[in-house]
Parts: sequence; C-alpha cells; structure tokens
Amino acid sequence: MCKSLTIRTNHKLLILFLTSLSFLLCGCLPESPDRIEPNAFFEELSNQNIFPKPLNPVNFPELKNFATGYPLLGVYQSNQIEWALFDLPLSYDFETTLSHVSNQNLHIVAEKQIPLSLSEPLKILSPQIGYKQLGIFAYPLGICLVFSIFITLERLFSLRRGITFPRKVEKALLVGEFPNKKWKRGSAAERIVHVSVHER
Repeated sequence: MCKSLTIRTNHKLLILFLTSLSFLLCGCLPESPDRIEPNAFFEELSNQNIFPKPLNPVNFPELKNFATGYPLLGVYQSNQIEWALFDLPLSYDFETTLSHVSNQNLHIVAEKQIPLSLSEPLKILSPQIGYKQLGIFAYPLGICLVFSIFITLERLFSLRRGITFPRKVEKALLVGEFPNKKWKRGSAAERIVHVSVHER
C-alpha cells in the first residue's frame, strides 16, 4: 500500500513538473510593460517628504489641455508651483511652450520651471522588470527553479517520518522489543533492525 501511495504521489509531482515546464517554455510568464505606475511617483515624493496638494484642474486650462485626447491624472501644487501629471503613450509626440519633464509614460508639465525636487524623483524611477528584460537567462533559471521545487517536494515525501522511522518502531526499540513476524518492513528503520537482528 505504501508503494502504491508513493507511485501515485510521484505521478502527481511529475504532472506538476511537466505542466510548469511547459508554461515556462511557451513564454506564459507575466510580462511587464515599459511603463511606470503613477503611484510609484507619488510614493517616491512622499519618501522625500513632498506631499503635493491636489488642485481643481478647471482653474488651470493650459495645463489641463496639454495632451488633447488623453485624460489628466491631476493638477497639484508643491514648492509653490502648480504642475500637472499625465500618463501618455511612449509614442506620443507633442510640442509645447510649457516646462516639461518626462520618464517613460509619465509627464510633468508646468507654467514655471519645474524644480529638481519634482524632476529628480520622476527620473530615478524605472519600470518593473519582466521576463523579456531578463533575456535568455530567464529560461535556465526558471528550469532550475522548477527542478529544485520538484526535488524538494519529492524528498519531503520520500523522507517523511512515517517512511524512515515510524513512532511505533521507536517505541518498540525503547522497550527492547525486537522484530518478529508481525513486523513489516515498510520503513527504513524496520529494515535496518531486521537485517541487524538476523545477521547476529
């Protein structure tokens, strides 16, 4: 029965391993787009103790209409300067007389010169790395990860206490009971004791 259970478990682990490997090889890993989340910019500002104050975009029509056809993320005030934040496509092309700073998809525009306290936190941000950015090295690393998970699970099952040194064997040896016909040889401890007794 123990051997049958082991075979069934190993069969399930093999299916899990092959499924994970097929997903890895067919490129079904998550892909990160080349964009920066606006929340990441605001988090970076807060890390530098800058907390922009939201303003009503209606009062700043020139900032609001900077990118026609694209929604405005908001108009804010910080360091006594009003500025607007846009999330625009990487291919977006524009001409403007406004002060402008951008990084990937995020754009800051202002009627005055944008201070370094705003432009630097934006420029240091970078998109999250996806598997395409990792290149070909992602595949051998992924395969090694799948193998390590498979081997770990298989060893945890094969070397569990019930197979190596059951409690009934431990209790029997502590009270001086030696193997008899009622003992099975399913565990490693039982086999070792059986061999040691019969080779005396």
